[in-house]
Amino acid sequence: MFGGNSNWRGPVWMPVNYLVIRDFVLYHRFFGETFKLEYPTGSGRERTFDEIAQDLADRLLSIWLPAPDGRRPVYGAHQTGWTALVADLILDPPSAGLQRLSTPAASQPLEGERPT
Repeated sequence: MFGGNSNWRGPVWMPVNYLVIRDFVLYHRFFGETFKLEYPTGSGRERTFDEIAQDLADRLLSIWLPAPDGRRPVYGAHQTGWTALVADLILDPPSAGLQRLSTPAASQPLEGERPT
């Protein structure tokens, strides 16, 4: 047991960042291309929510890619339970979510589902 908590599964920064990325995709859908934030803070550069979401996803995924010396940074990180989140970001990147959300079919109810 770690610190008396048998449910410990590692740091929460990865799942929290994953949730932020997915929410930024939704924010971009709402605010559109005209709403921009300074990113990174203090840089003087402005980015849309979709650009920020994709950059954050790329940064998270980069810890699984080999560095020039061949070592993967993930080997030095506690990663229990993160595999599904990483796979989801690879298979369904934020930019793909934006395309899916912007299609007319995305607003249609699924077969057998009641319209809201």
